[in-house]
Amino acid sequence: MRHQCRLVGYALHERRTAAPLVGVRQEPRKYVHIVAMLLYYFFSFGTLVGRARAKYGVKAPAVTGNGHSERTFRVHVNTLEHLAGFPPALFIAGQYWSNALVAGVGSMYLIGQFVYRRSDIADPTKQKVGFQLTVIPTFFLLASALIGAVMHSST
Repeated sequence: MRHQCRLVGYALHERRTAAPLVGVRQEPRKYVHIVAMLLYYFFSFGTLVGRARAKYGVKAPAVTGNGHSERTFRVHVNTLEHLAGFPPALFIAGQYWSNALVAGVGSMYLIGQFVYRRSDIADPTKQKVGFQLTVIPTFFLLASALIGAVMHSST
């Protein structure tokens, strides 16, 4: 009989003999609300894209035709691009660092997404601060995850 294997939070073993990774926290994550808010942002930005299309007469599948509609679309796509890196970085860093640190950095990211959306749609030349507030937390979490993994690999 074959047994299923899994890797999330456990060493790769057969299910019946899975043992927690040494030195890695197994407590509940108290920062998943950050990912929930990110998903909310993503879907609400999608709604804004639909409204901009209707308001400015940009018929699907076109994404060009009006500057405001294009900027709204770009914010939505930027958020989608960040969904590939930010949540994994958040969860992996959360395996090694405190919930408070990870949630704080995640909150800074959410604030950055909000600032980025507001500034880029209004005036694209003023998107720098919001963009930095999304990129810096992501790279910080990635670095934290890497450092945590290296520190715990020797234990």
